[in-house]
Amino acid sequence: MVRGQSVVRVSGRELGSQHRDALYAVFRLGVQSVTVEDEKSFMGRRRVLKVETTWRELLKNMGLTAHVNNVAGLHFAFQDIKKVVVTVYEGNEEQLLDRFRAGRLPQDAGKMGNMLEDIEWSGLGLDDRVSVSYGEWSANMVMSAKLVSLNADVQFALTSDYAKAFWPYIDSFHRHTWVDEERLAELIGRDLWGPNETASTRRAFRSCCRRAFNDMVSVGGLRSWQEEVRGDGRHKTRRYHYEHGLDIQPELPLPQAELLSIGVSGEKPKVEPVT
Repeated sequence: MVRGQSVVRVSGRELGSQHRDALYAVFRLGVQSVTVEDEKSFMGRRRVLKVETTWRELLKNMGLTAHVNNVAGLHFAFQDIKKVVVTVYEGNEEQLLDRFRAGRLPQDAGKMGNMLEDIEWSGLGLDDRVSVSYGEWSANMVMSAKLVSLNADVQFALTSDYAKAFWPYIDSFHRHTWVDEERLAELIGRDLWGPNETASTRRAFRSCCRRAFNDMVSVGGLRSWQEEVRGDGRHKTRRYHYEHGLDIQPELPLPQAELLSIGVSGEKPKVEPVT
């Protein structure tokens, strides 16, 4: 859910942190805007964002060793991403979810597509050229959802899958100093107080949250964090307070695809690359 704006529905195979990192590697590189003819578009044409790079550069941006095995892994990650269809239903998220629960499709505007469009390569050697294109709507969706890390080097240095899911949100709202556990659960697609959750699963979730925040501290994204227990009885909740470890930067503006060179704003954190 993107509060007050839309509901994003993902169908297809399940994607993991390696797929997220592959998308980040593409989105943080400079893009060129290309207008292409498209009979299916209302205007008869549409704008496509295109990245021209090499396998070596993609691996470097992901903090991975320049090795042919990693090229193969990235190739299959792109293949998996192509199998996923993302549908964005625009409007108030509570009203949209009410319609879903009633078995009805939302009547508001929406869009459907793949995160990445065309992926072409001249070969699978480290220095072979790779061309990746994606639609402007993909860029807008990710940015409006506040799911873009301003400091992608921290993102790639994280080892916890939970931390990789939490960090982009925390880093996008750089002036915020706390986040509730319900919001963290939403970022990984869970309803912490839903019918599928128990006291045991919530304890396990909170344990993963603590490890995630420790991970963010260890790579320099945060200086410190602490857990606040709120409420009484069985419905006690957690609020996680934290202090950023990086210099203050402006919050990421709403959809401007030209600013998708993630990792260019501000000074990069000093972290060791992950192999």
